[in-house]
Amino acid sequence: MTTTHTVGLKALPGAGPPEFFFCNNGLKPYSFRPQPQNTAGPVSFSALHQHQWSMGYSNDFWLDDPSPKKNTSDAATDASISIPIGVESSPTPPEKRKINYFVVMMCLWIILNGVAVVCIGMTKKWTTESCTFALALGNLCASVVTRNEHFSNAVMWSMVRLTRRETLHRLAHNVGGIHAGAGTCCTGWSLASVVSGIVSKQFSFMSVEFFLRSSSFLCLVITAVLAMKFFRRTHHNAFEYIHRALPWVIGILFLLDSILSNRSEVARIAFISQCCVVFVSLLTSAMTILKLDATVSLISESNKKMGVIELPAIPYPGPGKIIKLSTDLKEWHTFAICPNIYGRHGSMCLVASAGDWTESLLKKCENGQIRTTFYTKKGIPSYMYSSRAFSSVACIGTGAGIAPSLALFGQSHVRKLVWINNMSQSVEPITKYASSSGTQFKIFDTSDKRPAVKEIMSEIPNDVEAVFVMANPKITSDIKEYCNEMNIVCFGSNWDH
Repeated sequence: MTTTHTVGLKALPGAGPPEFFFCNNGLKPYSFRPQPQNTAGPVSFSALHQHQWSMGYSNDFWLDDPSPKKNTSDAATDASISIPIGVESSPTPPEKRKINYFVVMMCLWIILNGVAVVCIGMTKKWTTESCTFALALGNLCASVVTRNEHFSNAVMWSMVRLTRRETLHRLAHNVGGIHAGAGTCCTGWSLASVVSGIVSKQFSFMSVEFFLRSSSFLCLVITAVLAMKFFRRTHHNAFEYIHRALPWVIGILFLLDSILSNRSEVARIAFISQCCVVFVSLLTSAMTILKLDATVSLISESNKKMGVIELPAIPYPGPGKIIKLSTDLKEWHTFAICPNIYGRHGSMCLVASAGDWTESLLKKCENGQIRTTFYTKKGIPSYMYSSRAFSSVACIGTGAGIAPSLALFGQSHVRKLVWINNMSQSVEPITKYASSSGTQFKIFDTSDKRPAVKEIMSEIPNDVEAVFVMANPKITSDIKEYCNEMNIVCFGSNWDH
């Protein structure tokens, strides 16, 4: 027998919609009132869901979030991720063509570099050394700007208001492909500028120009190597430290090269201007850091694996935003930001014990609520932000992955929210908040048995335009495959590229 939180459906007196009751052994029942259904008398969920899907093809769309590992750093996404639970695998779907939009963006940027080379070459006014140096510096600008919080917010703000096209939203969320492509091109053009300068005898091995340019190339190579998946997943903190520090070093080296090299006045001004773009982008990102007081507590006395960080100084920015928190300005952790479920002022983040940092934080709360100081960066859109572009969506979350969905409770365009969680540990504040929202809410209890993908998806209304998943890698992958088979638009995280 499948152990889920049974949701009974009964007709209420009068012409109102049916009411769902959530019950579990010994727990207080919570009721959830959905939107009106054309039903009369008791109905089962299976009768409401017919697997008749007509939405567009669901390709691979996944953000670059590394997978947290026990006893290693969870700096990448402690956020609202999950307590790993897994699911029963569904039958292997038929093979369909898949598109990795991250790779698409990366390839488009590399092609754009090729077009730039042709255009610059046609002018015949630039030497090979100056041309390669200009391209290296231009790619450095692009790589830094695409990771700027203001840029990310501007792109997604525009996308949500201009279009519902699934492909364009996927491309916008995978702007990291431009970051990776620009970094790769910058490294290649930097090497080319060193070689061309030596070959054309514009500088020698003992010159300042050679030292500056070879140093910047070495820094770029180190950055690229440490950004590779195998290193980033196992040594994420080291990757973060280096990835934040080296752009400043590379920018300074390029700036000194632009000033000291023997070039025309126009070229020098152009190169210095590009360096200024790099520093302005880095500075505006650093200037979003705020120091604030927060309270941290367990979600309930009996649940030691889930906690709440309350941020009274941060107004709730609306659904779909994520925020970075740090206690020392060195190790940053990403969390989904959601409304305060206790009704107090400000925002909050839901924390699951997914690694050493969160484990240590929650352990301090075992004897009661604690006050602490956090540093925070400006919130940026996650893929959940695209839920604003659709008129009908459903969300699926596991464990603390319910956090991004908490922002969607009570939203008129949200048809249903599904939560997969071990309910043997009390999470009453969340269920109480859900019960007051008026949104359909289904809970699968994994304390005895984990639901199969088809069982989960049978709870999704057949008229939704898109499904948003915030879950552990296993369940995200399985739901993605199922949605791909059924031609359902699906957004989620692949935890890494």
